[in-house]
Amino acid sequence: MLDKAHFDSIDKLAYAEEKYSLEEKQMNILLFGGTGFVGTNIVKALQTRKNHVYIVTRSPNKYNNTSHITYLSYEHNFYKLPTIDAVINLAGESLFGYWTKKKKDRILHSRLETTERVIEIIQQ
Repeated sequence: MLDKAHFDSIDKLAYAEEKYSLEEKQMNILLFGGTGFVGTNIVKALQTRKNHVYIVTRSPNKYNNTSHITYLSYEHNFYKLPTIDAVINLAGESLFGYWTKKKKDRILHSRLETTERVIEIIQQ
């Protein structure tokens, strides 16, 4: 069920999108899980706004960088990146498949582990 906090965050996101689109500011976005089903669609949307997306993935060598997308490994020296305006974490066990107890545990643990790693990287 959606609550008031959900709508407040949507309003804030809409405000931020409007603010940045009016200023036409390119954002640098650090995205974990950008090669998955949801992530690839988010990357497409971010590209239409001329943002630069730094996608952190286990296999960056599988992908080709473009003028607005850079693929990075988890071992990348993140100090070398320009100022990051936003961080999105979508990484973890795929949500596709039957949600058995074992699958739910894998989803939960993968999300927790990835979030801990994202926090470590942000704190650098």
